[in-house]
Amino acid sequence: MRKSWGTLLVSVLLLLLAGGAFAQEDAGGGFLYGDVTIVPLTGNIFRCSGNITSTTGEYYQHACFNLHLFDVNGKTVDTFMFCLDRFEGNSTRSFQIDFTNVLKNYSYKIEFLTAN
Repeated sequence: MRKSWGTLLVSVLLLLLAGGAFAQEDAGGGFLYGDVTIVPLTGNIFRCSGNITSTTGEYYQHACFNLHLFDVNGKTVDTFMFCLDRFEGNSTRSFQIDFTNVLKNYSYKIEFLTAN
């Protein structure tokens, strides 16, 4: 009996971890973002990287996004724009952006800005 409870517990934990790894948030305009990490490089320079997925079948020559940084009160403290070239419909692309930030505690959101 113990072995089956242990197996069940391990299975549930693996499902929870997999769900967290594949969790994506809405960027608007038919795009989702996920697997985002923000790491300090040096001093107040940070690197944000992750994936953006197009949920539409449209091809974009350029798709631009804003990375919004919020303080602990939810106030926007900075916004950085980045663009991805040649974005195929129903595909996922990696992105990376370096930025300057002086806050130690912050949250972020990625928002679809425009495409052509």
